[in-house]
Amino acid sequence: PIFLFEPTTSLSRMHEMFEFSELLDHAAVCQDPARRVAYVAAFVISAFAHTERVRKPLNPALGETFSWSSPDGAKRFFAEQVSHHPPVGVSRFLAPSWTAGEVVDIKATFSGNSIELKSLGSRSIALMEFDEDYTWNLPCTSVSNLFIGGAFVDHHGEIE
Repeated sequence: PIFLFEPTTSLSRMHEMFEFSELLDHAAVCQDPARRVAYVAAFVISAFAHTERVRKPLNPALGETFSWSSPDGAKRFFAEQVSHHPPVGVSRFLAPSWTAGEVVDIKATFSGNSIELKSLGSRSIALMEFDEDYTWNLPCTSVSNLFIGGAFVDHHGEIE
């Protein structure tokens, strides 16, 4: 049903992960390794700030792209839908002192009034000054009460 969708695409939602990218700006210049890891960990967790929405973004067409640039042009984001069945999107974020990438490949299991989303893709960050690379996978996400009751999102599992 159309009421399950929101007027965005999964490519534009991939960009939302970088809402708090200033955490990576801090990590990229932090000389203390423990604080650097803390900044990266905070950034990874911050990506969940926009996940309370229960509506599904529209699937982009194969080859569809989304791009964004900061007003000063120092930061740029690019995303492309590289597979339609199964839907897979890839992105790259370029900043002066770090880069990040993402492969969004999700296995969805529908169970009547709920859906479970298992992320098969990966995310990565490279801090150039320190030659450090961080990679992680997201936990499972369940959206319950899609049709009956108040819909809600629950993340479960581990970030690895």
